[in-house]
Amino acid sequence: MAVTETKTLREAWEVGPRLMTLQTDAAKLLRIRATAVGAAADATPFHPANAPGTFSYQHGTFALRNEHVGQNGWESDRPDGVEAIKNSAIRTRIVFANVDVACSDEYLPKARSEKGAGAERLCAGNNL
Repeated sequence: MAVTETKTLREAWEVGPRLMTLQTDAAKLLRIRATAVGAAADATPFHPANAPGTFSYQHGTFALRNEHVGQNGWESDRPDGVEAIKNSAIRTRIVFANVDVACSDEYLPKARSEKGAGAERLCAGNNL
């Protein structure tokens, strides 16, 4: 299995073309982020401890699909129970995930919770 090294793109001249290749744009991704962060903030002290992450994941996944499905070849996808969107024409799948920190040189992103074996199986074949 080929492993692709994680690469953080920071400069607009790097990010813009990459997002165009992925047939998305920064405005969509920022709306998805705002939806997820807002949903996490809806949790109160009376909710279960995992409520912020659960709300964020559910609404973030909704926003990902809402912003993409039906446009430029994007469709909903659920391989091995992993909620996603895919674009077969560009062989790309995008999954929403809550992370503790992103885009840091000193710290690799870590999911708030494990997706389990389904996510591992999805990545193992690197089919998209």
